[in-house]
Amino acid sequence: DGLGDRDYFGNPVGATVSRGAYNGPAVAPVVFGSVEEAYNNVAVSSDLNPNVGGFSTSGRSYSGQGLEKAGLTPGATVNVLGADFVWHPRPYGMTDNVKAAGQTVALTGQGAKLVLLGAGGLKAREGVFKVAYTDGTVEEKTVRFGDQWDANPPAGGVLVARAEYHNMTQTSYKNPATGQTRESGVSVFGFAVPLDPGKTVATVTFPAGSPLANAGFHVFDMKIAG
Repeated sequence: DGLGDRDYFGNPVGATVSRGAYNGPAVAPVVFGSVEEAYNNVAVSSDLNPNVGGFSTSGRSYSGQGLEKAGLTPGATVNVLGADFVWHPRPYGMTDNVKAAGQTVALTGQGAKLVLLGAGGLKAREGVFKVAYTDGTVEEKTVRFGDQWDANPPAGGVLVARAEYHNMTQTSYKNPATGQTRESGVSVFGFAVPLDPGKTVATVTFPAGSPLANAGFHVFDMKIAG
C-alpha cells in the first residue's frame, strides 16, 4: 500500500472511507477501576465556596455543612441497607459523584445485593444498570432514587439524609454578589438491587445519558453487601 492508502494512524482504508478519519478496529470501552476514578461531577460544595458546585444545570449543589447537620460527616462511615460507605472522603468542591453516562466501573465481589448511594437530578428517578459477572452473564437492574428535591424515598429505597438547605452559584440573575444558600431541602438516597450470591460480580455499567449536569442519575458510591 502507498502512504495515501492508510489513515493517520497507519490503518488501511478503502476507496469509500474518509482518508482523514480513523479507520482502525473499534476501541474497547474504558473500564474505570473504581467509582471514584469515574467521578465527573461536583455535587457537594462548601458554604464558603458554593460557586464550585454543579449538581444541576442551574448551578445548585448540596451544602456540605447542611449535610453534616443531617448526619453525613466527611470521612465518616454510614451504613445504608447493610453496606458501609465512607461519606465524601474528598474535600468539598472536588468531584464526588458519577453523573451516569453509560460508564462501566470495575466492582469485584460476591453478595446478595448491590447497594447504591445517590440521587436523581431534574426529575430523573429511575435508571437501568447492568451487572456483569465473571462467568460472562449480564443482568439488568432497575435502580430508583428520589429526585434531589424529594423529601421521601421511592418504593424500596431509603432516605439517607436530608439537608434543610442547598447552595447556589453566582449568576447575574440569581446571586449578583456571591453564591449563597437557599432554604430548599435536598436529599441523598439509598437503593439496593438483588445479585446472584453464587456468582462473582466483575463490572457495573451505569445508565446511558449525558455527563453534563442535566437530567440523570448521580451516584456517590456503590457496594456489594449481604
